[in-house]
Amino acid sequence: MRHLPQELVIIILEHGYYTSLEVPDRAFLATCSLVCTSWCAPAQSLLFREATKLQAFTAAVLSPSVRGILLGSAVRSLGISVGLYELALDAHSVCKLDQVVLAGLKEPGQGIRALKLLVYGTAWPMLSQLLGIWSRIQFLNVQQYRSTQDWLEREGASVALYELTLLGRSNRTSQPALLPWLLASSSCSLRILHLDHLPEAGTAARTMLELHAPRLRSLRVHIYNMDSAAFIRQCTVLEELAINYIPPMAPSASELPPSIEHLFFSVVSRDDMASRFLLETIEVLPKLRVLSHDYSAVHAKPFHILKARCVENEVPVMQYRRNWSEHYPVVPKRFPRTRTISDLQLMTS
Repeated sequence: MRHLPQELVIIILEHGYYTSLEVPDRAFLATCSLVCTSWCAPAQSLLFREATKLQAFTAAVLSPSVRGILLGSAVRSLGISVGLYELALDAHSVCKLDQVVLAGLKEPGQGIRALKLLVYGTAWPMLSQLLGIWSRIQFLNVQQYRSTQDWLEREGASVALYELTLLGRSNRTSQPALLPWLLASSSCSLRILHLDHLPEAGTAARTMLELHAPRLRSLRVHIYNMDSAAFIRQCTVLEELAINYIPPMAPSASELPPSIEHLFFSVVSRDDMASRFLLETIEVLPKLRVLSHDYSAVHAKPFHILKARCVENEVPVMQYRRNWSEHYPVVPKRFPRTRTISDLQLMTS
């Protein structure tokens, strides 16, 4: 048997794939996978094409072996449990779900509260479809690489979001249409907003965000300049602010809301005004409890002085060795957020 050409092995396996009831013959495939080494891989690939027993599926696919990774790539159909809380999808090769698939996903996904979606240009219609059938989603993380706006429906998304993260290369071009659509039903619910770039002042998207600003608890922006500072000033109850880049000629820290308890920063210009901004934060933010940064920030010009000031004011300095925004999608009690067992217990539908 092991000397049969691989093409013939695959033909044999595919011929016996379905039972007379047109369901996969798992017993047949499992037996074939034990025949010999040359039969094992193709038989297991067919066996995992439709994964309905999630516990057994994850045990195999998440194993450290190379074979587990290959089995994961073979899956085309995955049955999920009704109690699923968070779902992460990579829509690399999927543009739009057909109606049969959409109908099958609707009921099992009613408990989903958090959706993380890696979207490519042709996959935007799928986001619209998923938000249409899973209206209880509160935490949405969309990472985009190419944009297209022609799919946006006139009626906005029906989800009431608590947290929206929108990151990616196409952010600037897609935001003017995308943000008003995503936030159409979130006027009273949005509390956490993470963006690579703020929409330009005066645009409809920016005007909408300004309506949300007084209720935001956490905000992430790419750069701290005059434009972003004007928006941040409107966030009067802000508890957490994350800034990716502090540029030359950065505005004064006195522009920041005094309610901030956690400040995160990454890249800092070597300009004196950027350095002044960091040092000022310790003095002008009376509620500041934690100052955090990533590994690149330790090279900032005033970093050693900043740490000394923090020690004097009893403000802990934390360095994130992972993405600072990686956390469980639940309503946080305080910032910065951390991963805890109690958060996992909150992730129920």
